[in-house]
Amino acid sequence: MRYTARRAAAPLGLDEPRLAGLRELGECLNYNGYGERTEDLHFHPADLYRHLHAFADPDAFIREAPEFAILREGRARDMALARAMPAIDARSTGAVFILPDAAWARRVSGSYANVLAGEHPRRAHAVLTPSSDGHYVVSVRAPLADPVGADVLCGGFDRGGGRKAAAGINGLPMARTEAFIRAFFGTWPG
Repeated sequence: MRYTARRAAAPLGLDEPRLAGLRELGECLNYNGYGERTEDLHFHPADLYRHLHAFADPDAFIREAPEFAILREGRARDMALARAMPAIDARSTGAVFILPDAAWARRVSGSYANVLAGEHPRRAHAVLTPSSDGHYVVSVRAPLADPVGADVLCGGFDRGGGRKAAAGINGLPMARTEAFIRAFFGTWPG
């Protein structure tokens, strides 16, 4: 769990299993929010909110809700599909992945970028996912060991922006893929 989240949870005095459960719940809820259209999602966000709100506390939702089980299993399945995709360019300083035009890829693109960053903290990552308008949606994570540059990289492209450590581009023209990859490895040379 990230340091900031642990620090925020410290006054609650929660034990490690409970923290892990809440983290997984947060990751699953976030995962269900990604997609180009609501049909890409496991649940419409308003419906998922109503299901979650029906429980007295998040632990009960984790233990009892079939919706949580669906999200947990769906996220694990989607992440396994993403992990099976090889990088189109991987170097010691960064890796670029292009996922297929599929609902699972749209759901997992941001989560997968976060997982890659956690597994390879000295490497930057970019995950590109096709959208229906002939563009890529791009998720970029700077190396956790030096979390800067993602905002500048993505801000250099139309419809791009974000934070120093995590940024994205909402519509990278496919014809600009090579330019993006050059800029990516220009930001994190190696």
